[in-house]
Amino acid sequence: MIRPRRPSARAVFAGKAAALALALAVPLAPPSAGPARAADAKEVKLDAAQQSAADALRAKGAAVMQIAADTDALAVNLGILGKQATDAELALVAKLPKVTQLDLHNTAVTDAGLAAVEPLAGLARLHLNGTGVTDAGLAHLAKLADLEYLNLYNTAVTDDGLKQLAGLKKLKRVYLWQTKVTDGGAKALKAAVPEVVVNRGEELVLPPPATKPAEDKTAMAAAKPGDAKPADAKADDKKPAADAKPADAKPTTDAKPAVAAAADAAKPPAKAGKKGGKKPAAAPAVPGIDAEGFVRAWLVAGPIPIEGSAADDLDKPLLADEAALRPKAGDKAKAKDKELTWKPVSAAEFFVDFNAALAADGQTNVAAYAVAYVEAADEVKDVTLFMGSNDQGKVFLNGKELAKFAEPRTLEKDTEKAAGLTLNKGTNVVVLKVINEANNWQGCVRLAGKDGKPPAGVTVKPAP
Repeated sequence: MIRPRRPSARAVFAGKAAALALALAVPLAPPSAGPARAADAKEVKLDAAQQSAADALRAKGAAVMQIAADTDALAVNLGILGKQATDAELALVAKLPKVTQLDLHNTAVTDAGLAAVEPLAGLARLHLNGTGVTDAGLAHLAKLADLEYLNLYNTAVTDDGLKQLAGLKKLKRVYLWQTKVTDGGAKALKAAVPEVVVNRGEELVLPPPATKPAEDKTAMAAAKPGDAKPADAKADDKKPAADAKPADAKPTTDAKPAVAAAADAAKPPAKAGKKGGKKPAAAPAVPGIDAEGFVRAWLVAGPIPIEGSAADDLDKPLLADEAALRPKAGDKAKAKDKELTWKPVSAAEFFVDFNAALAADGQTNVAAYAVAYVEAADEVKDVTLFMGSNDQGKVFLNGKELAKFAEPRTLEKDTEKAAGLTLNKGTNVVVLKVINEANNWQGCVRLAGKDGKPPAGVTVKPAP
């Protein structure tokens, strides 16, 4: 079985690369001497050969993790090893059971080495960006019937290689920036797999400009048109510097490419596949919560500079007892040697804009907290809490972590959810933590009852 020990700091979320591959992964179950496992928790059981392969990968610094406590599926990240990860390491991955997420980005795996991926029948997410993979390598993916996400950014793949993916009917997203795939090749894949979003970084439809002209936010981004990247994938697939370890270091500029930054600076886009976008949430019908259930009344504190990777700092308390914060307007908070003041914010839209609230335009690699007090006239059961963030985000309710997202992204509604919650009679505390790598910095929380509407008898205020 997978040995119940916490992987090394290098193996878990070592820089952005680990966050990209393992955003949904959780540490393996603690030893039996610790808290009892939940009734629905599953244990990853490995035979001797599989255990040996897992141990060998970890010894090299790779991450081998259980996706979540209620599944025995695995996520494997070789990308954190950079060019030290070769076909030999990939061959070890092939010995593991139920690998559903595999990050090979910026590794030295070859077309021939990708033959090791063929037995991974349940593979759903595969990062090959920044590798030497060509059309010949894609032939080894043709039978991965469960594949949903494929990143081929900055590879030598062409239209001919893309044809080999036509039978993968579960594909949802394929990233093809800086490849040799043409518009015709992308359209051919779309015709073969209608549900797939093929992203070449060229066919951007920008949302209407925000209140503040987009160019005010993007003057520093002077990227060439050919280097433009779409905002919806954000830093997921930023091109690493030559020979650099994957995504450990930021690019030479924190500015997003001009086209991507313009899209990011505009209002948050609707989810893919919905034409025309979503209408902004209506103004609050009751104090602090709008007609869709989005929290509008917050206390915010920040910006707090982050020193490590965003994924690491998302899991690191940047304020003492972050899950149990209960500030009042004007209270002081200490983040290392920086003193912060909690400020009340009434969100003009469904999200809180941290750049505006904290006068933080232009700041990068920073974090902030937002706290809201949810008042319930009576106990309310069967509540669902939804979260969205730009970039990484985490949300707590009454001291309990409910959801998080550890990748860079733009803001969308309802991207994470926690269902089956109970609001206590009286005051309930929501704590939202959002990290910004560059440009837009936003977060949102929505509360809904079983009917999808705001829970009855609930108001929100920025004071305990």
